[in-house]
Amino acid sequence: MSQAGGSPAETWQANVVGLLNLAEAVIAGAPGSTLLFASSGEVYGRAFLAGTALDERTVPMPANTYARTKLAGERLLADVLPAAGIRSVALRPFNHIGPGQDERFVVASFACQIARIEAGLSEPVLEVGDLSARRDFLDVGDVVAAYAAVIRRTDDFETASIFNVGSGRARPISELLDGLRERARVPFEIRIATDRLRPSEIPTASGDASALTRATGWQPRIALANSLARILDEARTRIQS
Repeated sequence: MSQAGGSPAETWQANVVGLLNLAEAVIAGAPGSTLLFASSGEVYGRAFLAGTALDERTVPMPANTYARTKLAGERLLADVLPAAGIRSVALRPFNHIGPGQDERFVVASFACQIARIEAGLSEPVLEVGDLSARRDFLDVGDVVAAYAAVIRRTDDFETASIFNVGSGRARPISELLDGLRERARVPFEIRIATDRLRPSEIPTASGDASALTRATGWQPRIALANSLARILDEARTRIQS
């Protein structure tokens, strides 16, 4: 599971105090509106140890600072906005992938390493960390479509609604690496790098988004193979520029 950058105090300041400031501005300037809050599937934390795709009825057990601040943000909005006549909808998206993602994220890291190897800028060795962790990956296009589907239906939701945005499938990171390797133009070795090896306390994490599907008709539509092809093509362009 990811961690927010900076110190815990900075994360709380940005994700909770900053959110409160935004909520106050909405109350003052946009009465009767709806605030769509991008929370995170990470709020479930240690509840993922159940090993199944979790739905919104699961009690969150956040395991890091970022996740704790996101859950606090959900509760803050549910407490502050309804009294002012403003509806809030919290979305809990799971892992995004897509072209242009920062190399700090695992799939972008793999793709950019492959692009450098293909261009002759690196030796034919791809460094990896823990490949056994299983995560719920969605193409960013599907995530954006989920947000748009919710925006179109906000008048239909209860105040302080919460929806997961996920595929319901936990894929091992090794599966995504295999998909990229199949599309590589040159062979390469895979090497475990100790500085990348951060075994997770959460071996499997996925979210059941059937509530969102029932409410809006949304469901993931972009195949993983298409996502990986686009990610690798963009990485090649990025490395060559």
